[in-house]
Amino acid sequence: NAYDVAEGVEDDAAAAGGGARPGAVVAARLAARDAEREQVAAARFAGVELPHPDEAPNELRIALIRGTGLAIHDKNLLSAGGSSDPRCVIAVDGVKKPFKSKSITKCLEPVWHEQFVHALEVPAEGSPTLTLTCEDVDLGGVKCDFMGGFTLDLEAYKDHKIQRSWHALGPLEGKKNGDISGHIELAVQWWHNPV
Repeated sequence: NAYDVAEGVEDDAAAAGGGARPGAVVAARLAARDAEREQVAAARFAGVELPHPDEAPNELRIALIRGTGLAIHDKNLLSAGGSSDPRCVIAVDGVKKPFKSKSITKCLEPVWHEQFVHALEVPAEGSPTLTLTCEDVDLGGVKCDFMGGFTLDLEAYKDHKIQRSWHALGPLEGKKNGDISGHIELAVQWWHNPV
């Protein structure tokens, strides 16, 4: 247990000098608490059985994992080939601010491993959608070129289970469609968080 580690720090400090330094003890307890929280979060996202499976979903969890076969948007000036600086923007109905991943520079096979979590109740009517847009980031984020996207109907995710799958990038309405190719891997879970 992570808390046993913290208590061990206290015991070692007490044995060495007649008492634990308060700063070291607090730091060890905070580190232990954070480690335990990370273990719980990892277990939840890894598919460990969760409580309240019969309750309506109220929290959306998204893991942006990786991309493959993305289109070249930054072409080499003097030779064939090139690269892109991809990032993903994930917009969800009912969530005001879209999630933005970090940009991976000069990469057509990016690995993000980023998680986004937001409260999301089941609406009285209809079903929310998730729209992922992949874009090539240039000039420090001032200019972005559309690389493709896709939309998911979250009705299919109301079973509380983690669904991990690849999604083909394609054109999106309202976007300037240029070179589009590749796939993005996502894990999505819309579950009931009792906290």
